[in-house]
Amino acid sequence: MRAVCPGASASQPRVWRPPLTPTYHSSLRPTTAAAAAAAPSTSAWATPPFFTCCVCGEPLKPVGVAPATTTAPLVCPAGHAVDVAKEGHVFLLPNGRKKRESAGPAGDAHAQVAARRAFFDAGWYDPILRAGADAVCEVLLSRGTEGTAASSPAVVLDAGCGEGAYLAALAAHPSLPPTTALLGIDVSKPAIRLGSARYGSDHIRFAVASSFAIPLEAGAVSCVLCAMAPVPPEVELRRVLGGGGGGLVVVRPGPQHLDGLRRAVYGERARFDKEGGEGGGGGAPGGASPTTTAQMVSRTRLTFPLALPGPAAVALLGMTPYAWSAARGLGERLSAEGLETLADVWVETFRIV
Repeated sequence: MRAVCPGASASQPRVWRPPLTPTYHSSLRPTTAAAAAAAPSTSAWATPPFFTCCVCGEPLKPVGVAPATTTAPLVCPAGHAVDVAKEGHVFLLPNGRKKRESAGPAGDAHAQVAARRAFFDAGWYDPILRAGADAVCEVLLSRGTEGTAASSPAVVLDAGCGEGAYLAALAAHPSLPPTTALLGIDVSKPAIRLGSARYGSDHIRFAVASSFAIPLEAGAVSCVLCAMAPVPPEVELRRVLGGGGGGLVVVRPGPQHLDGLRRAVYGERARFDKEGGEGGGGGAPGGASPTTTAQMVSRTRLTFPLALPGPAAVALLGMTPYAWSAARGLGERLSAEGLETLADVWVETFRIV
């Protein structure tokens, strides 16, 4: 099924522009003081789902009495302790997986994360955020009708969550069950720090962690969301989803995604026969199953043109890997001229069996 921007026709698509004041998830953009007050409390870390120790794999829970301004450290049964950052997240990458400072940061760097936050805040990707949230809510609402355990609260994991925009859109969705726990993991410390500072709460928790070694107990998750990010390995999906029956929602770029930006970067060398991306891809190409045990439930294509003013065009370039290939001076040209391009994404839902 192919979707176009609301109010557009197939022959004359309307250029989608964000509202003057974005309304879809603006309620999840608190002030700095409000964000600090909303950070996950000690009691939140003491209730399932528990993140697990990156050393021994046992659940991490708070112990002791913390000062009023902090959260108690999380400790596993083996005694390994993890501090909760002031923004409300935890760091769960094993020491052996850390990159040396001289090698650069793991995951998206500060500049790339800041550009993504600015672009999302302007509302340009709100239709994509909404489509991803719609798909996840459909998975959660189907719990029980397919023999899954609908009596326990749902848990959604955003694997490769970036700075949290997709989780924020999901949290604001009117169909999200109110008891749903939302978890976000990413290897980028700047992204997790930014996401946790703004969106962290008793129902939304973040961790610096890898999707290839998910720090959660077996069967802890109801649905995994991968938005413009690599899909976790099949063994990890089956483990956290309880061996099967859970849902996987993949938001990935289509073949024409950001065609105007690709032309601006590559010129005559730009190719559109492969599915382009802005992150790490996500899902298998051509709508193929991302794992051998995944059954496709639904597949929707969402396309809409974007007429970006200078600041938005510069932010779009900065948040994508195309910035690494951009010629010197392209940012200045985009800032002066703006950019017309196309958003083209697939939203695919799978059932892991």
